[in-house]
Amino acid sequence: MAAYRVIPLDEELAWTVRGSLWAPQHRHPAYVDIADAPGPCRVCLRPFRMGVERRILFTYDPFRRHHSFPLPSPVQIHEDACGVYKGQGVPAGLAGLPMTLDGYGAGRELIAEERPTSFAELEPAIARIFVRPSVVYIHVRDTDSGFFVCELVRAEAMGLAS
Repeated sequence: MAAYRVIPLDEELAWTVRGSLWAPQHRHPAYVDIADAPGPCRVCLRPFRMGVERRILFTYDPFRRHHSFPLPSPVQIHEDACGVYKGQGVPAGLAGLPMTLDGYGAGRELIAEERPTSFAELEPAIARIFVRPSVVYIHVRDTDSGFFVCELVRAEAMGLAS
């Protein structure tokens, strides 16, 4: 399998949202409430403690790094500071989240889609998508809501050793 890196939401963007309560890409207002679903937070990629932690929901365009035509998605982050996820692979804390993996090529062309039915099937599904040389990146989405969770990129695309 090709090595990959998980790209969570940018910490600077998260601090901008926390400070302004506006979605910086689209100037939509952000909404703050107590988490009533596990999430996860798009910065630290940890599930929310429902009924305990406060979250900020806002509009974010995960394709902005790759394409100028917008295709936004709702996302959520912790209201308070949290550490940016820097681990290897998709965090085990997401094991209960039903995930859809969308593999994209140049020009945002959808090349492959996988819906692993368990966390144990996640890595093999990622490998099947990245084995296709035309796939540039994978978006991980919550299957139930369709919301963007994080991006996966090949390690060599990030200048990292495989």
